[in-house]
Amino acid sequence: MKQWWQQLQSREQQLILAMAGVLLVFILFQGVWQPIHQGADKAEKKLARTQELYQYVKTNTAKISSSTASVRQPRQGGSLSGLVNRVAGQYQISIARMQPQGDQGVQVWIDEIPFEQLLRLLNALTQQHGLVVSNIDVTNGNSAGTVKIRRLTLSR
Repeated sequence: MKQWWQQLQSREQQLILAMAGVLLVFILFQGVWQPIHQGADKAEKKLARTQELYQYVKTNTAKISSSTASVRQPRQGGSLSGLVNRVAGQYQISIARMQPQGDQGVQVWIDEIPFEQLLRLLNALTQQHGLVVSNIDVTNGNSAGTVKIRRLTLSR
């Protein structure tokens, strides 16, 4: 290799060195700078989506909070599971799983639901039927504006 290098003319050596420098800059750009820059852009976009979802949830949580302050109507008779199924059916909501928690409680799981529809369901259950949301575990859905209910605990 050393012998080959020495056989080259000085102009050829300079050209090879310049080409090696350009190649090194290209490799650094493609291998280091560009992935870091793309990762930063992706993180900024995810942060913006998360902030939008937070504001949406915050706004609609205020609506629910203000509506729960109003007077509840008396509860209706029948089983709690039946009541929840009936009200969910009125809003075309498919309940994935329901588990009774004694005589006065029930846990509900919903695979994916538009957030607005969830608010309407909770409003109907609390305001019209006198139920109390004891616990709710909500996560982002697969598409914008949807959520998954991992666990919703309702009681009388």
